[in-house]
Amino acid sequence: MTFATKTLPDIRDDYLRELSSNDSSQHTAPDSDNYQHASAVGSVVEGAYAHQAWLKRQLSAEDCDDDILLLYARDRGLNLKPATYAQGTLVLQGTAGLSVPVGTVALRSDGSSYRTTAEAVADANGLARPPAIAIVAGTDGNAADGTSITLQIAPEGFQPKGTLEDMDGGQPQESISALRARYLELIRRPPAGGNKYDWPRWAKEVPGVEQAWCFPTRRGLGTVDVVILAAKGALPSAELIEAVHLYLAEQRNVTGKNYLVLAPTLHPVDIHVRIKLLAGYTREQVSAAIASALQDYFSRLIPGETAIRSSIETIISTLAGVADREVLTPPANVTATVDANVVEWLTLGAVLVELMP
Repeated sequence: MTFATKTLPDIRDDYLRELSSNDSSQHTAPDSDNYQHASAVGSVVEGAYAHQAWLKRQLSAEDCDDDILLLYARDRGLNLKPATYAQGTLVLQGTAGLSVPVGTVALRSDGSSYRTTAEAVADANGLARPPAIAIVAGTDGNAADGTSITLQIAPEGFQPKGTLEDMDGGQPQESISALRARYLELIRRPPAGGNKYDWPRWAKEVPGVEQAWCFPTRRGLGTVDVVILAAKGALPSAELIEAVHLYLAEQRNVTGKNYLVLAPTLHPVDIHVRIKLLAGYTREQVSAAIASALQDYFSRLIPGETAIRSSIETIISTLAGVADREVLTPPANVTATVDANVVEWLTLGAVLVELMP
């Protein structure tokens, strides 16, 4: 049975009632000294109750404060995963045969900077592609292909201007909520020598990995495959996949040698639906609502999961403004392929909304 803690008015009323019971001549009106004293006592006792409630919350990792969670997690060997560095390539133009040395620094117009991690020699066309890493960890280092950069000190024979290519993988420090989820998962599914729950948990201990799933025996008996995603559902970079592979090599059972880390293969699902509108709604309004609701549905699917046509119909039917609907595409459930060659992840493709004739 839940213990009901009392509020200040409750405590004050109890105090004044007991006082009157013992001595009916005592004044208990709001302007009396007894009332003021009861209010002061009630405030102190209410604070004690609040502290007890706080202590109760700290007993559970689901409800405890952030600093207490860090202590709980540390006891289990868990810590906040650090931010990761964006990695990619600098595309530079120079004289054929000349090289860009390790440590060359490039700057973006917004101040983000990168450092080359290996030497690169310009080819016959004068093009050099040295690998580079962001100097500061986090998402700021990520950049679209073709983003302009300027070399801090251009090597001899190279132009000071260049561009970035495949510069991604930068992720922020792990959030408290993500650490809490990892800790609770460890408590609820303790280590079991390498079962299907251990592999995703190990993968999610690597900085930059947000989600992971295990597909045992996908490539045959004795095989274990782990599909991973980076922060915010992004596909992992080759560097992140390699980092997870190396980490799993240290964690796995000595007999679990045949394992693979991979990214899911995106499979866009196009939606074609006809609707009948209720009075007061336009096709544009309802189309936007349909696209948003379907995006939310597909974002909750995991790699290998099937998109259920009836669920899509229900989502559309329950939206404001929809009197009737007819889903033309897909004509049936869409099954994500999971075999020895691929693990598909169903995503929302094009959404076409038409009015019923």
